[in-house]
Amino acid sequence: MATPQHRPTSINWDQLHMPSVQGSGLDNPFTEEEVWAAIKESLAEKTPRPDGFSGVFFRSCWSIIKEDIMQAFQKFYHLAGQNF
Repeated sequence: MATPQHRPTSINWDQLHMPSVQGSGLDNPFTEEEVWAAIKESLAEKTPRPDGFSGVFFRSCWSIIKEDIMQAFQKFYHLAGQNF
């Protein structure tokens, strides 16, 4: 039986031409402005969500539903930090 050998590996990140991302704030909760921007950028007539609501619904009802939507995002944010 062969014994595994340690092979050093390294990645030349410059050669991959990957975009750089600022790491600060990646684990912050979503702001209302970020959620609204994502809603505005989503397709208006398509219903990619399992709930069947279209982008038109979210845009036209945002003033009514935004508090509930933001509460849902806050719940998910706080769940992500828990160890079950």
